[in-house]
Parts: sequence; C-alpha cells; structure tokens
Amino acid sequence: MTRAAGVAILVAIACARVDARSMTSAHAHVFLAQELVLVLGAAALAGLAWLPGLAVRRDAVSAVVVGLVALELVSTACAPDRWLALRSATVWISGLVVFLVARASGPGARDRGLFAIVLPLGLVAASVILEALGVVALSAPGHAPGGLLGERNVAAELLVAGAPVVVYACAVEGAASRRHVALGVAALSGCAVVLGRTRSAWLAGLCLVVAFALVGLRAGGARSAGRRRARLAAAAIVLGAVVALALPTTLRWKSARPYHDTLVHLVDPSAGSGAGRLVQYATTLRMAAAHPVLGVGPGNWAPQYLSFARRDDRTVHEGLAPVNRLPNSDVLGFAAERGLVAAALLAALALLLFRERSSPTRAALRRATLLGVVVMASLDAVLQTPAALFLVAWVLGLSSSPPEAEPAVARRPAFAFALVALAAAAVPAARRVASLEVAAHARGAEDFDRAARLDPGDVALHLVAAESWIAESRCDRARIHLDAVAKSSPASPARAELEARCAPRHAGAWNGPVISNVVPPFGPRWELK
Repeated sequence: MTRAAGVAILVAIACARVDARSMTSAHAHVFLAQELVLVLGAAALAGLAWLPGLAVRRDAVSAVVVGLVALELVSTACAPDRWLALRSATVWISGLVVFLVARASGPGARDRGLFAIVLPLGLVAASVILEALGVVALSAPGHAPGGLLGERNVAAELLVAGAPVVVYACAVEGAASRRHVALGVAALSGCAVVLGRTRSAWLAGLCLVVAFALVGLRAGGARSAGRRRARLAAAAIVLGAVVALALPTTLRWKSARPYHDTLVHLVDPSAGSGAGRLVQYATTLRMAAAHPVLGVGPGNWAPQYLSFARRDDRTVHEGLAPVNRLPNSDVLGFAAERGLVAAALLAALALLLFRERSSPTRAALRRATLLGVVVMASLDAVLQTPAALFLVAWVLGLSSSPPEAEPAVARRPAFAFALVALAAAAVPAARRVASLEVAAHARGAEDFDRAARLDPGDVALHLVAAESWIAESRCDRARIHLDAVAKSSPASPARAELEARCAPRHAGAWNGPVISNVVPPFGPRWELK
C-alpha cells in the first residue's frame, strides 16, 4: 500500500498542471496544482499510517522535526502576510509528514517503496527528452525542456536528487527485470539532466560522481556483485549524458556551444545568472540578520525583498512581479524566512540523518541523497518545489534505520492530527488553483476582484485588479487592492505608480493614462508598461 501510494503521489505531482495563462510569469503558477496534490498526498499517507497504527519514533530525529514544525507555525503566525506564509508552511510541513510516514514504515515495505519511485523518475526524464526533440510542448514559455514539471531547472534537479535511488535500485539484490528498468531510467536521467543545462544540477551530479569514485577507491579490490552493478549504473548515466550531446534537439539556446559554455562556467559567478545570484544572496543574508529569531515569515521573502535590496540590484526587474517568488537558495531563503534558529535545526536534522546507522547500502543511499540536495539547495530553490520535496522526504525516510519493535498505539494520534490538519490546509491550496483559473479567463475588473478574493496573497493579482478598476475610473475599488499590496509588499514600485495615478480630487476620479489594456486572453506574462 505504501509503495503504491508513493508512486501515485509523485506521478500525480508531476502531471498536475493548470492553465498557466496569467498576468505573472507562467512557470511560477505551474506549481499551484502540484502543491495541492502534495498536501492531499501527505494527508493520505498520514491516514495510511494512522489506520495500521504506525509509530512516530521517540528519538532525536523526530524531536528535531517536531521543533521545525513548531517554529514553522510560530513564524507563520507572526508573518506580515499570513496567507503567503500559510502556502509555504503547508508545503514544508507536508514534506515533513511524508518523511515521518516513510520513516515509520516497516522493514518489508522500504525496498519496495524505494524501487517503485524509479518509475516516476523515468517518466519525468522521458518527457524532458521528448520535449527537447520537439515531440511535445509541456513547459512554460522560455523554460523548456522541463517536461511534465514545466521548468527545466526543476526537472533536472529532481532527476539529480533521484539519481542515488536509481543507482540503489540497480545495485541491490532482486529481480533482474527490475535492475534492467533501473538501468534504462539511469540512462534517461543522464540524458535529460545534460539537456536541461542547469548549473546546480550539473554541479551536484559531479559531486556525486566524485563521491562515488572516492568510495570505490576506499573499497579497494572488493568485487562484490552490488559494486559491479553500481558501476554499471554509473556507466548508464554517463552513456545517457553522451547521447544528449549528439541528439538533434529543437532547443533554441542563445549560445553557439551551450553545453560547453555551461560546463566551463559551472562555478564562474560572473557568467549567466551567477553575478545576480551573489547580489541576491547578500540581500537575503541582510534579511536573515535583521530577523534572526523567526525570520520574515514563510513565503514572505519575495514581498520583503525590495525593502532590503539596493538600488543597483540586478535581480530586481520591471513588471508586476519585480522579484522571483522563490529565492535562488533554499539554505539562505530558509534562514531569511524562518530565522536562524530554524536553519540551525534543519542543519541538525541533516547531520543526524547523515550519521544515522542503518544497512551499508541504505546509508550510502541516504548520504548520497543528502549530498546532492545540499549542493543544489545552496544554489537554487529545490526543496521549495513539490516534486523534489516529496522525493527527498520519501527517500530519506525509507532509507533511515527501521523502527524498533514496540507498541505503536500510544502515538497514533500524531498521524491522525496530521491527517486532519493537512486536509484543512488543502482548502486554501484549492482556492489558489481556482483563483488562477478565474484570472486566466477574466474579462473585466469584477473577475479579477473575484480571483483576488480567492487568493488574497497574490500581489500581482491585486495589482492587476487595481489597474482594471482604474481603467474603469473606479479608484475607490482600486484602493482596496492597493492597500492589500501595501501590507505585504510596501516597497512595490508598481503599487506606488498606480497609487500616484489614482491620487484624485474626489473618490472615483481617475488621473492619468491606463497602464495597459485589459484584453483577454492573457499571455504567459502580462507586465506594467
């Protein structure tokens, strides 16, 4: 049951999409339905753990997880924009629940759950390759080849995070057919990761290769069947990467030698988005230093960023959403949003899992997964995307030491509480999906008003609604949305511009030209001009 649930949830997350026609960047919205599926999936897993009476173990790892949940709730309650905080906190707590359920699973279900997760990874990798070849078009505009996940960085990082479990499925004892499937997925993953040209994924992949080589050297002349199969899996990944360089793709890269340039500038902070990331990291550190205890609140990094950014910040751009929704570093973003105490607890959790004792093969799987995730999470938003968060939580939970044989009835209420809480949290997640649908097909200010009421934390949506009311000479209605923006993002330049154009002599007057014409349907990006 656990194995089937894990596969179904990850496949559903990967395939969950809504109409991404919106007034903000399209790829920022493909995650809304995926987040809803993650929350519902975590609730379902909590129910499956509660019914047979699985236990939340009383050890240091569980204590740290409980501490993270407690800090998340307090930080959410104190956040400037609680609606945004609720979205981010729900996703993060869902991941922690998935981890606890997987960790509570019995020894017999663990290998089955790990093997089964290989198939969704193969599905994602195949979709990336098909999109690169021009067979399908699944990604948000300008973010191909992301395959089912809709964004190339997200897809590549998921596949690298899942690479250790694919190698594990190739190496351990079991049916030969299962190992053959895992070898095929390994080759597909290597090909898809190269096609994605994601620097964080490439760097993490190289770190895993180096770690694998060092472990092999320490093993000396050992020639066990497991090690031979692991080497075969590594060779399959390399073969897939080589094939990617020869494929006749339809991708339109700006560079004449895209893969060579990405490899050469892999750690060059002045190439590509590297310099901008350093600027963003410095600003995020200032944010964390200003709010060391509870942070600025989960999900509140973007609306608060402009208050800490300097005038020459190259990561700030014009439009309704001048800053990306997610910081380009899970590590720094977590410290800024949740505070330094929560960041220290998260580091403690990673250290405990790294040092936890279990079978050698599962320990190697857990440590390799942690290594890849830490490298990528330092450079990009990985654990803030639903598919990667579910995968990492699932693999780390199943690869930890099995639970001790002890009565579980006393701790069944923990999973029952998680089931009820996540089911309740799914309601706001569903409202956000509904809001996007309403906004994507809006035909006037009333529709935008309704969409903003469904998702009151969407700053860009409030700005569009305000502009729509200004176009109808109704500044009284526009100010309701401008006031909402002022509370969550006081430094928003778009809000200031709209406020200036709506500085009337009487309540309903409109002074100045319309920013842009509201003509549905919207394209993938609709910005203030």
